[in-house]
Amino acid sequence: MVALALVLVGGATAGAVISSSRSRPLSGTLLHGPSGAGPSRYRISVFPYMAVGWSGWCSSVVFNSDRSRAATDYGCNPVESSGPLVAGGGEFGDPAGEYSYGIVSDAVAYLRLTSGATLTPVSSPRLPPGTRAYFTVARKSQGRPLFRPVRLFNAAGAQLTQPVSTREDAVEHVPQLAINPHRPGSARCALHIAPAAHLVASGETVTPPVAWPRHQAGAFLACANATFELNATRLGVAVLVNAGDAAQPAPALPELRPDPAHPGVLSGHELGNIGFHQGLSVADFGGGQAFNTPTRHQQFGDHDVSARRVGEGWIVVEGGTSAQRALVLAHLSTEA
Repeated sequence: MVALALVLVGGATAGAVISSSRSRPLSGTLLHGPSGAGPSRYRISVFPYMAVGWSGWCSSVVFNSDRSRAATDYGCNPVESSGPLVAGGGEFGDPAGEYSYGIVSDAVAYLRLTSGATLTPVSSPRLPPGTRAYFTVARKSQGRPLFRPVRLFNAAGAQLTQPVSTREDAVEHVPQLAINPHRPGSARCALHIAPAAHLVASGETVTPPVAWPRHQAGAFLACANATFELNATRLGVAVLVNAGDAAQPAPALPELRPDPAHPGVLSGHELGNIGFHQGLSVADFGGGQAFNTPTRHQQFGDHDVSARRVGEGWIVVEGGTSAQRALVLAHLSTEA
């Protein structure tokens, strides 16, 4: 597993684009996947960043061969600035090939790889509003560094810069309060638990859902995180609200589908990121699951999620089985 710092985009302007190839779609099949796995299916996914106090997006690209999981690349970005890079945004690879993917704002008309080739990002209903994605595969080029920035350009040919998000201009510096999950009081976003056999809360943190300017449309604010024990299984919970104004309805959550066994519940595979460090991108060519980093985040197991609407926001449960997550959702409420 290789941990990489978030790649930032810099520069001024560029000349007119002569030609550009179109990005691959968000899912498909490759004749040659990472780690010599042969034919591989890949899928790019995007989900809100759920660490308490942050507003942003997490993305992953997962490769599966007929035999096993081949590789993953994943990371989370805050969206406190008007920068063009929304999530992902680097190149990674192994001796067999190079891969580049990212989620960018729709201000990005094309991007330029180190090889000089240009690529046009694609739209998809699976993406957050106002964003596009790119994904490309190339043979390993000798003499060039494996990890390097991708340059982004608008329709006029001007190179777009990515401002650095710091604690001073990010939501994380809004006060965070650790509360007793069994006696949460009147704190906004606090989770209230209805009694249930074998369901025990072990910790909860909230942050006030104050109005905060966001340049990225469709963003969520994670205003609460909590941890629960259900029998021997540990699950994480997040409360997500509209990042611009918590009194307004939060947008629909991407990548989720109705759970046929639990009416009113939506579920998604391998999207959970509670506890993941912002600004970190990880490439794993050992076949590991997305967001499976050596941090407390591993405690939530398979990282599948289930969610339901509560008022204007969402409660999202991560880890365990779909039945366990649905049980936890049925016993939680909030006044976000």
